[in-house]
Amino acid sequence: MARLGDRPGFWTTLAVDDVPHHAYVFAGGAAVYALAFPAVTAGRFAADLLEATASLTLIALAALLAVAVVRTVLRRSRLSLPSIAGEVNRRFAVRLFVAFIAVAVVALIVLQVVVRNFVSDRLRREAADDALDRAAFAKKIVDDYAYYKRPEAAGEKPVTDEALVWVASIIRNDLDLFDRGRLLASSKRELYSSGLLAPRVSGPVYRALVLEGQPSALRTERIGDFSYDVASVPVRLDGAEPGILSIPLALRQREVESALEDLDRTMRLASLVFLVLAAVVARSVARRISGPISDLTRATLRVAGGDLGARVETRSQDELRRLVEAFNKMAGDLERQRRDLERSNRLAAWAEMARQVAHEVKNPLTPIQLSAEHLRRVWRDRSEDFAATLEGCTQTILKQVRILRGMVTEFSAFARPPSPGLESHDPAAIVAEVVEPYQSALPPEVHLVVEIEPGIPRVRADRRLLERGIVNLLENALQAVGERGWIRVGLRSEDGRRRVMIEVRDSGPGVDPEIRSRIFEPFFSTKTSGSGLGLALVKKIAEDHGGGVSLESGGREGTRAILWLPAEDEAGRAVGL
Repeated sequence: MARLGDRPGFWTTLAVDDVPHHAYVFAGGAAVYALAFPAVTAGRFAADLLEATASLTLIALAALLAVAVVRTVLRRSRLSLPSIAGEVNRRFAVRLFVAFIAVAVVALIVLQVVVRNFVSDRLRREAADDALDRAAFAKKIVDDYAYYKRPEAAGEKPVTDEALVWVASIIRNDLDLFDRGRLLASSKRELYSSGLLAPRVSGPVYRALVLEGQPSALRTERIGDFSYDVASVPVRLDGAEPGILSIPLALRQREVESALEDLDRTMRLASLVFLVLAAVVARSVARRISGPISDLTRATLRVAGGDLGARVETRSQDELRRLVEAFNKMAGDLERQRRDLERSNRLAAWAEMARQVAHEVKNPLTPIQLSAEHLRRVWRDRSEDFAATLEGCTQTILKQVRILRGMVTEFSAFARPPSPGLESHDPAAIVAEVVEPYQSALPPEVHLVVEIEPGIPRVRADRRLLERGIVNLLENALQAVGERGWIRVGLRSEDGRRRVMIEVRDSGPGVDPEIRSRIFEPFFSTKTSGSGLGLALVKKIAEDHGGGVSLESGGREGTRAILWLPAEDEAGRAVGL
């Protein structure tokens, strides 16, 4: 002790109830004191770090919620409560995930409240019972001590502070002894000497034990904002009035609060781990449920876009699997029905083409037959100029043969057009070359005007097919104006020079609205002659080049046919698709 008193205090590690504590040991007079606090282990440090991270996450979520509330009050459209709720409602997986987490959070909160209240009540009851047991044990010791150490001289205390310190070391709790309501002895005399505690017994305790004769009393005392329980029992001293032995339960109460804090910490960490696992499970369940639904949605959009080969795969064995199998069966049935319909349409198209070909071929065959019969009759009669008749009939026959050859060429071009060989061309040069032969062969009352915008971008096209398309538009316009009118051929760019527009206008009678939608159908024609394939072939040529064709009719502008193609970029690629 002398050596310890000569040296300053020092830090060391002590085991308190088998728990390591960092302690500062120092000497004060004849006593040695130690101030200790629990040592932080690696597990405790990890738990503290995890709890701090969770707290920061909750603070961040609270801040985000506050921002959303403020933006909602300010009627902002983004990052507001309605926008967040709308985003959650739009996605089934998110909605399922939020619902799963919400149920888990509510269940954890209810479980924590129930468990903590149960454990808290249990610990406090056990602490009170333990305090009364300690009080009864201390009472027996003090009674025996007071009996065997009865004072021999007047004014001598039946029980001294040293005796209570000894009893306190046995029961491991401080003790106070009151005689006639005043402090007689204490194991912590310094608290009374400093004025922190009043040296008188509490009135309700005195009334319960002395006046009412109750065997024990448990009451809550308060020092400032600090409250603690005190267990009190009567003891036999040398007077007629029993003394009061009080056991303050501040340390025991602190142990209970520490146990509850550890319980709260453990439950918080367990809840955090459970929430993480719940989030993982919720995400897995949400993906397991919403994944096939998302796949079904994408496959449905593909089917709606015409891709009937879309199928969905799933590993689920529940109702989702039956839904996926029903969708796959439906898509398969649609694909099979489309094949059957295409086959039927092809057969119907070939039948229609055969009927149209037979009809169109029959028209020129009639004058050929009549010319041949007329020649045979003149040859037999010898009454007419056979040479003149032969010349006229052969001219008729040759003309009709040319008509037949033209029909065959058109039917062949439409039924099996050559694959376009795309190359870079100047559309202005193609238009000028196509229009030039018509300039000198038009009827006197028909005027042809060409309007070409300067700087037209190049296009990737099959020159022969594109020329045929322009020729068909010009022929259609010439047939529309007849012997009198005007035709304007225009060339310009649109859509930021991404499209090249070839426009043919005429002053003809126009096209009725009810038949305008069918004007590009094969074999459809408003004229008594021709195969009805001219504009259909123009449409096919335009689509094969990645472009399109349209027809507008009515008003002072006359009828306008437009064939457009994607312009070529600097790398030689079509950019207007």
